[in-house]
Amino acid sequence: MKFTINSGDFHRRLATVAKAQASKSSLTILENVLLDMSGNTITLTASDSSISLISSMEVANAEGGGRICLPTATMTSALKELANQPITLDINNETYEINITYNGGKFQLMGLAAEDFPIIPTYDNATTIKAGIIANGISKVVSCVANDELRPIMNGICMDFTPDGLVFVASDGHKLARYQYTDVHDDKLQRYVLPTKTSQILSLIADKQDDDVMVTITDRNAQFVTNDYRLISVLQEGTYPKYDSVIPQNNPFTARVNRAAMVSALRRILVFASESTSLISLHINAAQMVIAAQNIEFGQSSEEIVNCDSNCNDFKIGFKGTFLLELLRIMASEDIILNLASPQQAVVITPPEQPENERQLLLLMPMMLGDN
Repeated sequence: MKFTINSGDFHRRLATVAKAQASKSSLTILENVLLDMSGNTITLTASDSSISLISSMEVANAEGGGRICLPTATMTSALKELANQPITLDINNETYEINITYNGGKFQLMGLAAEDFPIIPTYDNATTIKAGIIANGISKVVSCVANDELRPIMNGICMDFTPDGLVFVASDGHKLARYQYTDVHDDKLQRYVLPTKTSQILSLIADKQDDDVMVTITDRNAQFVTNDYRLISVLQEGTYPKYDSVIPQNNPFTARVNRAAMVSALRRILVFASESTSLISLHINAAQMVIAAQNIEFGQSSEEIVNCDSNCNDFKIGFKGTFLLELLRIMASEDIILNLASPQQAVVITPPEQPENERQLLLLMPMMLGDN
C-alpha cells in the first residue's frame, strides 16, 4: 500500500492516539500503532489493552490497502523533526518494510504484522453529550482524583447521571470536587467511574471538538466517539461512595475572599510551612483573614492578612496548604466563599455566583492545629 499525507497532520494524529499506550509494555505489539488503510482513508489505533484510541483521516494518491503496525516512538520522533510538508509512505504488505520519502530525503524502518494487535470492540446505543461539557467537567475535578492501591474505585472520575443532572466527582479522601450540569439528563440514570488516564485522554479529544460526543456505557466498558476520535476504555470496578453524604449541608459561617489574593498569599506562606505537613492556619474575623504557617524545626514562620467579608468572630481552622492551593486554582470566579462549621468539620468552597445550569462545589478536610 502507498499514500501521501501532510507530515504535520500525520504526526499530530499519531502522537494523540499514542497517548493510549502504556509508557512501558511487556507486549511489543502494544508499542506500535495499528495502521489500517481502506480506499483513501487510513485508521490509526493505539492501545494498552485496557484503553484504546482510534482515529481516521483521509490521504492522497492512495494505492492498495492493508494493515500494518508502525513503531510509535520511531515514527513520532522522525516526523517531529520534519518541516510541515507532504510525505509518501510506501509499505510492503509482505515484508512490512516502510519507506517514507519527503522533500530532499527519505527514511526506512520495519513494521510488524497486524494479526497480533488487540481486537477493538464497537458499541451502539449512545447518549449524546456536548464535548465542551465533558472537557470542562473533567478539568474541574481531575486534580482531586486519588492514587490509592487499596481503594481503586477512587482512582478515577465518577460521571453520575442523577435526576438533578450530570455530575462529575473526584475525591482522594482529603479533598473533593463536584461539578454538576443541571440541564444534562439520561433516562438510564447511570453512574460509572473512568480511570484517570481515560479521563485525561477524553478531556484532550473533547476539548478539540465543537460538536457532540456519543457516549455508550456497558457493564465493563465505555466508548466515546467524536468527529475525529473513538475512545474505548474499561471502567473502574466497584461502587463509588455516596459523595453527597460527606458534604456538610448547613455550615453557619461564611467568609468571602478574593481568590487571586488568597492564592498569592498562600504561595508565599507555604514557603515557611513544614515540608512534611504543609500545615497552614486561617484565623478569620469579620473583615480580615490571617493566613499563617510555621516550621518549628527551622525556627521560621510567616503570616499575612487578606481582606474578607465574613460573619465569623475569631474562627480558626487548619488545612494542608498545598491541598487548599490546588482547590483554589480550580475555581475560575473572582471571589470565593468558604462555608464553615467548626475547626473539626470540612470546609465547603463555592463561587458567589454559579453559571446558568452549572453548580460547582469543592470540599477540604481540616487538619488539627497545635492550639486546638
